[in-house]
Amino acid sequence: MKKFTSLFLSIMLCLALCACSDGNDVSENKSETTTEPFVYETTTAAAVGSKAEKLSFESEDIYGNKVSDSIFKSSKLTVINVWGTFCSPCIAEMPYLAELSDEYNKADVQFVGLVIDAADYYGNIDDSIVEDARSIAEKTKADYTHILPMNELLVFSNSFFSVPTTVFVNSEGELVSSSVVGSRDKEEWKSIIDSVLEGVSK
Repeated sequence: MKKFTSLFLSIMLCLALCACSDGNDVSENKSETTTEPFVYETTTAAAVGSKAEKLSFESEDIYGNKVSDSIFKSSKLTVINVWGTFCSPCIAEMPYLAELSDEYNKADVQFVGLVIDAADYYGNIDDSIVEDARSIAEKTKADYTHILPMNELLVFSNSFFSVPTTVFVNSEGELVSSSVVGSRDKEEWKSIIDSVLEGVSK
């Protein structure tokens, strides 16, 4: 039964990830997203965990630096953008997230990327994809931390069936609000983030 469940989840993940087309050209992708947004829907937080659930992990970023859940303690709200190097809408919205990362006070809001395709379903890291992720992050000026789905984060990343998906955690690493599936423009993201931050600050 466990083998069947793992096989089913693998197939579903592959099908969902294939929904995004390949392409790393930022300017080309930005045009594509503004005319045909990938997905415009919001899912409940239960899709990736309850509000009380805490993210606890030890991993590395795309430059080989150690990263753990302690990263959450420096901000009231952390915006975790789950993306893939193959996903045009993911890449297209990254310049907006980069701008917002610079504009928000990092004590209030910080941004983190989770590169979902940097590891396979069993946790094997693909160095060529990590290299692509570095190139994309630099090209889009998204110079916030991008984490690899290692160790505990592998299970977390395998729970996503669409990218981009964005989740929000508080300073304790607790999932808050609803996850947002699909790409957004800068103003839409600002509105969403301000709303979530208001709820966390109360």
